[in-house]
Amino acid sequence: MSIKTLAPAALLGGITIFVWGLLVHMVLIPDTIRSFKDSRAVMSFVDAQAHDNGAYSDPQGAFMTVARTPGNSERVPTSQTLSYELLTNILQAIILGWILMRVSSPSIRGYARLAAMIGMTAFVAIDLSNWNWYGFPPSMTMQSMVDGVGGSFLAGAVIGWYQKEWAAKR
Repeated sequence: MSIKTLAPAALLGGITIFVWGLLVHMVLIPDTIRSFKDSRAVMSFVDAQAHDNGAYSDPQGAFMTVARTPGNSERVPTSQTLSYELLTNILQAIILGWILMRVSSPSIRGYARLAAMIGMTAFVAIDLSNWNWYGFPPSMTMQSMVDGVGGSFLAGAVIGWYQKEWAAKR
């Protein structure tokens, strides 16, 4: 795969990751983030104890991540959020495509499997560690695995398909 092939293949791969992520988070495995019973009490506590976005812990074993997005109380993706997600997905596909450029696979399935293993490596290194160290819930951890590994597999298939199609035309 050449650089000329990488750019359009990565764009298609990034769009594939983006669409897959939307399906995972909004349709296939929604509701991994729960609502508080008394959001006013929680916000009062957060206002008093956590002045900035970040990770907080307590000697008694509590761990909390605070990520405030003012004006988005319903957790609905905004156009800015979706735009950033698409850009990061394209960056992910560029990196994935760059790695796949360095191997030769006889099949699209081979590219997809290798990409899935790369996605699985990232999942184990980041999300499984967060589950272990910080007690992230299993449902969120599994959602992340389906999103990351599935998205990588599909992007690898698209990148591999584009590589095979483009190479066939040369």
